[in-house]
Amino acid sequence: MSKRLLVMGALCLVACEGEPLTRLPVEGRFDPDQIGFGMVPIGLSPSREAVLRNEGRVNLTVEDVIVPFDFVVPEIEDGLIGTIVAPNADLSFNVEFAPTAEGLRRGTLSVISGDRTIELTVSGTGVFQPFATCAPTVVDFGGVSRGQVAVQSIDCTATGGDVELQGVAITDGDADFALSPPFEPTLIPAGTSTTINVAFLADGPPGARSGQLTIPNNGFDSVIELTGEVEIPPPSQNDISVTLTWDTDETDVDLHMLLPGAPLFDLEGGAVYHFVTNPDWGIPGETADDPFLDIDDKDGRGPEQINLRVGPPDQYELWVHYFAGPADRATQATVAIFLDGELVGTYEQRLECKRAWRVGTIDWDGDTGTFTPNGQTISRMEGRCIRTQN
Repeated sequence: MSKRLLVMGALCLVACEGEPLTRLPVEGRFDPDQIGFGMVPIGLSPSREAVLRNEGRVNLTVEDVIVPFDFVVPEIEDGLIGTIVAPNADLSFNVEFAPTAEGLRRGTLSVISGDRTIELTVSGTGVFQPFATCAPTVVDFGGVSRGQVAVQSIDCTATGGDVELQGVAITDGDADFALSPPFEPTLIPAGTSTTINVAFLADGPPGARSGQLTIPNNGFDSVIELTGEVEIPPPSQNDISVTLTWDTDETDVDLHMLLPGAPLFDLEGGAVYHFVTNPDWGIPGETADDPFLDIDDKDGRGPEQINLRVGPPDQYELWVHYFAGPADRATQATVAIFLDGELVGTYEQRLECKRAWRVGTIDWDGDTGTFTPNGQTISRMEGRCIRTQN
């Protein structure tokens, strides 16, 4: 008889005699195992993050959460009960302290999982003191085109007495957010409000931005979450905007824009293309006069798009390079050129893999421009051409 059958037989004997097999215990802890809120004015409800860590070898299921008086776990209403935490994983949730009277509050927040109770010590002191209630607590600017500015307001109301706000500042996150105008120390009489204006200065590559506005509030910081999205500006908001499309799938065709004398694959900042998507042109460190490859398509048909919001006076060469695709698959490339928001021309060229097309030259004087087409093509350029098997 094999060793495996002997072991299985032994296990069966234990089970058949009515003795249950030993189950691995649930092992969990909070890290850290205590949260202190300090002094909090009555009427406010600051939040802190609690982290529950499963240190066992079996799943930890949150079967119940017991919360002491004047503390709140908002996630209980949003599905926290029943959450399963895998071994070596963490579960994070928020704990709020919302004092209803003066004095120290100290208690134990308990998570029940099977026959185990995992405890977190929470404490805070409720105090009567003037404070400012600021709303909204989350400011979402939505999508804003690069180069544009959006402004939203936050209203802060003094409760329980006069409140002086000072030290209001953007304290964390991306540089796209700013106070507009800068906030000066302000005394808010009881029952009245003041307004803080926050600007989203959309800049840089397209994508999400986030930040935090901190409002010191009689020893307690009110934190406002800031979010926004930098969007690709339309041609009407750019001095120069160039779009490339082509008519084949599974092909990678690239758009290049070059400064005078720069090689097609320049890595030193003289060209904008898929390797250098945002070179520093014009005034060093100034982004308004820098080009962006806002869209880079690698799967076929495009579009690819280069935008230059404030074009320094110069000549800019446009090229298209068929970089990768089947060796026997030609593609029809189409380039649309906008100057100062106006379409000045659409140009087409049939290209084979590893072939480049010199589309032409933009002459830009800082206010207006012209485009002179070229039409030259060059073969045996860099690229990856795949030969198909018959």
